[in-house]
Amino acid sequence: MIDSFVESIWVARPGISDADARRLSATADALIAACPEAAQPRSLGRPSEVRGRAHRYVSTHLRDPELSVTGVARHLGISVRALHLAFASEPETIGNLIRRLRLERARDDLLIERSERGLVAVVSRRWGFSGPASFARAFRREFGCSPVQWRRSKAILDQ
Repeated sequence: MIDSFVESIWVARPGISDADARRLSATADALIAACPEAAQPRSLGRPSEVRGRAHRYVSTHLRDPELSVTGVARHLGISVRALHLAFASEPETIGNLIRRLRLERARDDLLIERSERGLVAVVSRRWGFSGPASFARAFRREFGCSPVQWRRSKAILDQ
């Protein structure tokens, strides 16, 4: 509760006058005094539990173009740093996990031929990429060829 209050103040800080800042500070102090347990950091759980919750959230929100490391951390109620620490022992970061899963789903969609679902621009938007060019660059880095080349190679193999 207090986390949300302080975060909203932080976001609005450029437009807050000194007098309002003093009043908001007094309000935060009163909230902490009224319910000190709310000001305590949340238990993060074991890193494996955090990773499991993060994986579930990411898997169900891959199509959301706003999906980000910050958004995952916010959903889990932990800091971005704590989320990165939970993934420290893993072979990929949470950001790389999001990108890899999106690319894998997009790659699967590219196999659908002669339909709107298979168009590179449509596929890139569906899986949260900012546009076909950034999608094509990420695809090439991950799979070693462009989306169109990959689709053509699969079409040849399927004949």
